[in-house]
Amino acid sequence: MPDATERTGAGGLLAGKVILVTGAASGIGRATCLLARDEGARGIVATDRYGDGLSALEAELEAGGADVATIAGDLSDRELPARLVAAATDAFGGFDAAVNNAGIRGRLVQIAELDDAVFDEVIDINLRSVYRCLRAQLPHMYARGGGSVVNVASATLFGVSPGLGPYAASKMGVLGLSKVASKEAGRHNVRVNVVAPGRTNTALFRSHAFGDGPQDAAALVAGIPLGRFAEPVELAQAIVFLCSDRASFINGSTLVVDGGRTG
Repeated sequence: MPDATERTGAGGLLAGKVILVTGAASGIGRATCLLARDEGARGIVATDRYGDGLSALEAELEAGGADVATIAGDLSDRELPARLVAAATDAFGGFDAAVNNAGIRGRLVQIAELDDAVFDEVIDINLRSVYRCLRAQLPHMYARGGGSVVNVASATLFGVSPGLGPYAASKMGVLGLSKVASKEAGRHNVRVNVVAPGRTNTALFRSHAFGDGPQDAAALVAGIPLGRFAEPVELAQAIVFLCSDRASFINGSTLVVDGGRTG
């Protein structure tokens, strides 16, 4: 397999950079790690709650010539973000970009029937973990003199559905937290932006959209002007761009990648 320079030319968008990715073992996180490798990243720090998937990702990245550090863990563990920063420092001397992608959808439950435990689980993974990651990541990036953070939210920000109360609340919280962080971090040359995916062809989306029933996607695709679901790599392309120096004056923005569905 050719090295990153041969794959992308001129070293790639992330040439010489180290990137940290949560929720890395599948879907958008996995695609982001693979694209970071192909765009010349010097190092990739990856975490996920699913150790088997993380091991498979590590093997694939290393087979393609990437230097990788992985930590299996659940972001409900409030100490994990600090451990990730320490791992990046130990392995690569630090990191230049962070992608806070880990998240869950949770069960579809009407608000009138919602249980606190269901609400708390979604908020803890989708919102509180982003806060903890930012709290661990930003001081490190300030000390390095700059960097980029991309928080992955959802196009649900702009078009909600019944039963998604905890999920919508968590992702709207990510947007608000990111907006504030961009004001604070920008003064330290650290950019904080949001990517809001629409319906994306991942195992997580398919499991919630179709469950165990027949996978008739026609109704779900009908509202997307481009006429299809996004592929994970298309979200990764948006994320990697925002992590790169090509996005050097983009801060506090939300990039919606949903094929025009909520436009």
